[in-house]
Amino acid sequence: MASEKLEVYESGTGDLPQGNLAWQVFGAGLENLGKDGRPIELPMPDPGDDDLLVRVDAVGLCFSDVKLIRLGSEHPRIRGRDLRRDPTIPGHEVSMTVVKVGKNRKGAFNVGDKFIIQADVYYKGEGLAFGYAIPGGMTQYIVMDKRVLDGDGGCYLLPVKKSTGYSEAALSEPWACVEMAYSIDERTALKPNGSVLLAVHDSETFHKAWREIRATLETTNPRKVCVAAADDAVRKEVGGAFGKEVVVESFPEASEDVLAGASEGAGFDDILVLGTPPADLLTRYSRSLARGGMFNLLGGDVSGVNMEVDVGRVHYHRTRFLGTPDASLAHSLGRCGRIDLKPEGKTWIVGAAGPMGQMHVQRALQKTDGPRLVVASDVDKHRLTHMRRRFEPLAAERNVQLVPLNPTEFEDEAAFYDEIENLSDGGFDDIVIMAPVASVIERSMGYAGADSLVNIFAGVNIGTTIEMDAGLLTRGVKVVGSSGSRIEDLEKTLSMAESGTLSTDYAVAAVGGIYGAHEGLAAVNDGTFAGKIVIYPQVENVDLIPLEELPEKLPDVAAKLGPGGTWSREAEQEFLEEMLP
Repeated sequence: MASEKLEVYESGTGDLPQGNLAWQVFGAGLENLGKDGRPIELPMPDPGDDDLLVRVDAVGLCFSDVKLIRLGSEHPRIRGRDLRRDPTIPGHEVSMTVVKVGKNRKGAFNVGDKFIIQADVYYKGEGLAFGYAIPGGMTQYIVMDKRVLDGDGGCYLLPVKKSTGYSEAALSEPWACVEMAYSIDERTALKPNGSVLLAVHDSETFHKAWREIRATLETTNPRKVCVAAADDAVRKEVGGAFGKEVVVESFPEASEDVLAGASEGAGFDDILVLGTPPADLLTRYSRSLARGGMFNLLGGDVSGVNMEVDVGRVHYHRTRFLGTPDASLAHSLGRCGRIDLKPEGKTWIVGAAGPMGQMHVQRALQKTDGPRLVVASDVDKHRLTHMRRRFEPLAAERNVQLVPLNPTEFEDEAAFYDEIENLSDGGFDDIVIMAPVASVIERSMGYAGADSLVNIFAGVNIGTTIEMDAGLLTRGVKVVGSSGSRIEDLEKTLSMAESGTLSTDYAVAAVGGIYGAHEGLAAVNDGTFAGKIVIYPQVENVDLIPLEELPEKLPDVAAKLGPGGTWSREAEQEFLEEMLP
């Protein structure tokens, strides 16, 4: 039962301070976060008639926050904003409580209401991410205005039950990103009213496939069809297949200039490649994909032909690569119709011991119809040890074989990949790549089995390219990626956390008050902890504390930790009871 102190706190009715501590970003680098390693004291904000004043109760630190601090005004979500004159505040994994309601919001909102926020805010067609363009949660109090409350997607605040822990709620946001990776809305057909490039490198394959492709094109009504083929008869046949409503362009050679001109610089929504093009043309085609574009490789003997793929675009622009050994577009689109982990399958999570990687491992182990084998590799010995200690009991309980592997503990790289080969036993059904290293992504993909999924979850920069064996696609390997989350993913993960089917607090590795945020962000940057860092902004005089040090520093809090020394609602309540002013 909560004490009177906590009851007043949870109600949101307590007295407000005069000042408001905030970690403002004034430029690139941790030295430009706050002043002299301390937060800035700002005046207490006053909400307008259409606004809310909310108290920030917990904020999870994310590597995305570190990217913002590293890049400063160069970060793409800031759009060149002069942070020296107009600083922002990081932090998008936030739980909050309403403490003041503007007069026009009364009735719709009440003091004491608890919320989390969907960070990808859109207002009047403009993307204004919370924690970037809109100052975020690494502060004590924030005004929520029309951008958040009346955005293009409606209200971006999601209500939280009174009984839900603050950390538990805040960490629904990173968990939503994990959940989205397995629930992406994938196209299983050509894009309606889209642009199509048909690249023909074998006339016989074309004639086998043309009837099906033509029927599919007639169904999806593309606005434009371009055909690249050396065979003049092929170009004429495609050119004569459609009426005036479809623009058809034909060309014998697919130079970069020709492809760019044909797609009007926007890229093609669908690229269908028939036959066996040389590697340079495969690369050229892959570069011609539009955002959300799909690359289908139909037939051809391309095993061992390496094409260049921008894996940053796979992650951020959702470009897709798939194929089939025959010339059937339907087979290519349908071979790997799933997006979640294969039931009773073999999964390899690459870079598994970081905070987000451990969430993927936990999800794989807790999934009702999950894989029977989870290989979790990472080069960080400390993190891997932490992951093994935390998840081996869960794996045993769920009867899943969990195999943690550290490449640096093998005799050499070849010995590590020999072990991966043995464990894959013909190829993994799912490879989830967390390591943002091009060479690791490139090597890992080679261990994908037939009809498998490769999910590039790592946030590699656009322009990061790898050499991919095109033969993977004709084996039915589908290459996907995802970034961020949707509001429905956040709603789902919050519901799972509140129903007890997902333990978001499993991920917590350290906690602290608002003064510990600077040290916490440095730790995220250095990869110090295997799990998440949660900051409680209303707690002022507590530095960062790893959970392992709680028995010594805060024994009463440590006594309330969950199984295996995990953070819990009870530990959080004790922490706030002791540390709130």
